[in-house]
Amino acid sequence: MTATEVGFLEPHSVDLNRAARAMLPFGRGGYVGARGDDRALQEWFPGLGSADSHLLPDRLALIARSNDLDRNDPLSAGAFSTIVTNTVGWGLTPRPQIDRMVLGISEEEAKAFQTSALRLWFAWSETTQCDLTRRHDFPAMSRMVLRNTLAEGDVFALRRFRPSPDSVLGLRVQLVEGPRICNPNQMPDTQDFAGGIEYGPDGEMRAVHVRSRYPGDFYGPGLPTDQWSRVQVTGSRSGEPQVLQIYDPKRVNTSRGEPILAPVIKALKQMSRLSDAELMASVLNAFFTVFIKQDASLDMLPGLTPPLDNDVRHFGPAIPNQPQFKLGQGTILGLAAGEDVSFADPKRPNQSFEPFWLAFVKQIGAAIEMPFELMIKHFSASYSASRAALLEFWRTVKTRRQWLVSRWCQPCYEWVLTEAIARGLLDAPGYFENPLLRRAWSFCAWSGPAQGQIDPRSEGEAAAQRITDNLSNYQRETAELTGEDWEAVIEQKARERKMMETLGLLPSAGDVVTEDPAERRARLAEAAT
Repeated sequence: MTATEVGFLEPHSVDLNRAARAMLPFGRGGYVGARGDDRALQEWFPGLGSADSHLLPDRLALIARSNDLDRNDPLSAGAFSTIVTNTVGWGLTPRPQIDRMVLGISEEEAKAFQTSALRLWFAWSETTQCDLTRRHDFPAMSRMVLRNTLAEGDVFALRRFRPSPDSVLGLRVQLVEGPRICNPNQMPDTQDFAGGIEYGPDGEMRAVHVRSRYPGDFYGPGLPTDQWSRVQVTGSRSGEPQVLQIYDPKRVNTSRGEPILAPVIKALKQMSRLSDAELMASVLNAFFTVFIKQDASLDMLPGLTPPLDNDVRHFGPAIPNQPQFKLGQGTILGLAAGEDVSFADPKRPNQSFEPFWLAFVKQIGAAIEMPFELMIKHFSASYSASRAALLEFWRTVKTRRQWLVSRWCQPCYEWVLTEAIARGLLDAPGYFENPLLRRAWSFCAWSGPAQGQIDPRSEGEAAAQRITDNLSNYQRETAELTGEDWEAVIEQKARERKMMETLGLLPSAGDVVTEDPAERRARLAEAAT
């Protein structure tokens, strides 16, 4: 039985766009939104196509405009910074949680491995040894990865090996911006080669082609022309990933990512122009110039000297024999006989500007999943409304953090483990032979900046109640409230208590405290006064 016999259409046998348009006027289905005879929809015929057919032809234009907004538009730059600060902030920290039941090891052995793995990770990630260019540490690279992904749609990380005497590991990571991954010599996209990526028969990535420099860069004449390097995605012998594509795809079989501002680029640019126009109108309205009319010829006006450049007290010929006037702050200009002037009244500041501007900010915030209060950093609503906005945004932050961890942080952590185990710095039996054991050795959770609290006391009491009711645990609540690791916190607390007991500031654990709590509070209050 063929595909057409079971109700499938060959994609190249029928012009689906033309067929869909032919069916629209008849309203054969039950959806009003698909009708072609409705006046509101008569001129709306979007074409059908894959994700790549819609994105790839426009991708560079979207990236150029998105980067321009990031550089020059305060609202866009603030939105990017807010997302990066809340998602990554000072960095994402791994918390190894190896599966000792699968590995068949004791809790002490698991704890020792986790401690050693963390020690190696911090030695590699907290210095510039992790970066191929030796400019950034891992938290800085994470912030750049996320911001580039937001602005350009995706970013690529290449696994490199550059051992040096001052490095713990030879692993290096090279970040490559998305536009540098492109087809050599602008060759057209095909089914197996699109957006600079080669694909296998099942749609898997096989290789990427890296351009030697960013599109549009120019370093002067006499330099070699652009060249492309082919980088295989997986190792030929080990099968381990050598290339990471960090992006958040929206559709199935999407080769490349799109900038997060893609749906609202036009609105943001128009709002930027509107803000500039309102600002200029307000500046002009602030100038007040007095023109005095004289009953004399221009040559007979006393006190006038030949025009001086950049001097608003005089008028000079921009065009021969034609005076040029400029607005100034408290300026007095003399006019020739018979001349008059009318004043423009822009009526600024415009009282309706802010409500109109906020209406579009709300639409843009909905498109990028950020409440408008977060975009403009202004909370003027009630406590419950502000808290709802923060909670809604925090769900978006956690989602973005999860895909950033899965596509960037966790693979880099596994690269570190792989080299450390191969070099004998860590002992992990079965790591290279069994994928299940590899997963058990390398699994870890990641924590980062915590969600802010409007009322920390209420949030802390709610967290304690969830722990008491067995709805949560100390590890999760500590990470949510402070972004810290509970085990590290409790170990530090134990060390502090031991030090205080040694100094006599607290009774030792073996001592029996018989003092009544109320009497103890009264004594402490009296001592404080």
